[in-house]
Amino acid sequence: KGGKERIILGTDKVKAGGVEFEIRNSSKDQMHEFLITPWTGKITALPYDDSKGQVVEGKLPQLAGVEDMKPGAEATLRLPLTAGKYVVFCNQPGHYKLGMVARLTVSH
Repeated sequence: KGGKERIILGTDKVKAGGVEFEIRNSSKDQMHEFLITPWTGKITALPYDDSKGQVVEGKLPQLAGVEDMKPGAEATLRLPLTAGKYVVFCNQPGHYKLGMVARLTVSH
C-alpha cells in the first residue's frame, strides 16, 4: 500500500505444532509469495542475490510456503513448526528488499 510492500501476520507468536496459515494476496495487480524459513538472524539478512533481486532460496534448506499467488488469490498452508524464530517473506523480484518480510516466533 502506498508504494510499500509488506506482509501482515495476524500474530507474530504461535505455539509449536501444526500451524495453519490462511494466506491472501490483497494486491490487485501483483503476484506475491508466502515463504517461511527458520532464521535466527536479522530478518533483513537473508542470503540475497542483488543481480536477481531475490533471496537465494537454495541457501534456506527448510524453506516452505506458497509461491506465485495471483492478485486476489487465497490459500491455506498447514506446517508442523518447531520452537524457534522464523522469517516469512515474498521472493518475487525486489519484494523482500521493499519490506515484504516479517518475523514469526514459535514457542513450546
